[in-house]
Formats: sequence, C-alpha cells, structure tokens
Amino acid sequence: MRLPLSSKISAIALLALRAAAAQQPAETAVLNLIAEGHRQRNAGELEGALATYSQAQTEAHKTNLTDPEGYAWILMATTHEAMAEAPKDGKVNPATRTAELREAMSAYQNAAKLPLPPERAALARNNLAFVHVHMGDRPGALEIFPQISFDGLSAASRALYHTNWANVQMDAGKANDAYENYLLALRAMPSYERASSGAFRAIEAAKLGTAEAAAVLDVLVQNYQIKIGRA
Repeated sequence: MRLPLSSKISAIALLALRAAAAQQPAETAVLNLIAEGHRQRNAGELEGALATYSQAQTEAHKTNLTDPEGYAWILMATTHEAMAEAPKDGKVNPATRTAELREAMSAYQNAAKLPLPPERAALARNNLAFVHVHMGDRPGALEIFPQISFDGLSAASRALYHTNWANVQMDAGKANDAYENYLLALRAMPSYERASSGAFRAIEAAKLGTAEAAAVLDVLVQNYQIKIGRA
C-alpha cells in the first residue's frame, strides 16, 4: 500500500520542516503556502490545494530549498491522485483518471530527482511505483521499487516498502522474488503481520521447501522470545 496523505502525517511533516526553518524567512513562506494547501485539501478544495502546492514548489525551487520542494512535489502528486478518483456526476471519468495519474507520476518523478532525506526520497519512489500499479503497469512498478534506498530508513518504513514490493511481485507471478522481500520486511519488523502472511503465501505459491519456511519461523520465534524476555 502507498502511504496515505492523512492530516496527521502532513501535520507532523510540516512541523518538522517548520522547526528547521525557524530563522529562514524564505522557507517559512514556503511552509505557510503548504499549510494553506493542507487547509484547502482538508476542505475538499482539490484544485485550489493543487495550485497552492504548485506555488510552494515554485517558490522553494527559486530559493534552492530542496526538501520543501520535494515535499511540495509529493503533495501535488497525492492531490492529483485524489482528483483521479474524484467522481463527477456519480462516477469517475476514465480519461480524467488517466490524465490525473499521469500528472501524479510526473510530480513523483520530479520529487525523486531531488537529493531528499532518505524517508522522503523513499516515499516518492514507493508512491510512484503504486501509480504504475494503478495504471495497470506492474512491470513499470517493479522497475521503480529497486530504486528505493533502504539505508537510513526506519524499521517501519523498511518493512512497509519491502512488503509493498513483494505484493506487486506476487501479483506479477514472481513468488520467489516476493519471498525474499517478505523475509527482509520481517527482519526489519518481525511483528509485521502483512509480511509474515505474505511470506507463507509466497512459499506456497513458489513451492519452496522447509528451509524457507524455517527462515520465516526463526524470525517469528526470535521476536516472540524477545517479547517474553527469553532473549
């Protein structure tokens, strides 16, 4: 799954950027635009939010504020995705959906080109991969996931992105490769049930042996022992 643009996530990211920008008027101005974009989006004003995020991106680019620019590109992309699924007259227009998803893809690509902090760079590529999935292009998505740098990511992010990658591999009939990613996800976060259930599905689909099942069980048992104080 791609990470949702919840108001909570947006608020946390915005507060972090604002703290770093305390003495920088140009960055404060950009972040104020982003905050206004959030207000518009939460009010359902998607086109207005998109225009405001675009203004924030332009201002950030002018003043060489790389991280806020990347954040603005990602926000523009998620807004295009929301617009892609917004019904008009009770239904989603396929042509509009495709056009908006292409705009989202372009925005994520622009974000991914920037030298962003690890978490934001990984988010851009994860979400870009899922735009490919939503457009029916799983091969394209599978070209994007290997571009994610897992260095510097939290355990939760590593688990999520490896699991997302594995899920798309499973859908593409690549159960052996999916197993490896599920196992990496479990090693990052042994309690992550989507990774453990996915690993066993991959073992069954690929007709793997007891060694692969034992590797998964070993991670789960170690996690259980740590929880009850035996390791």
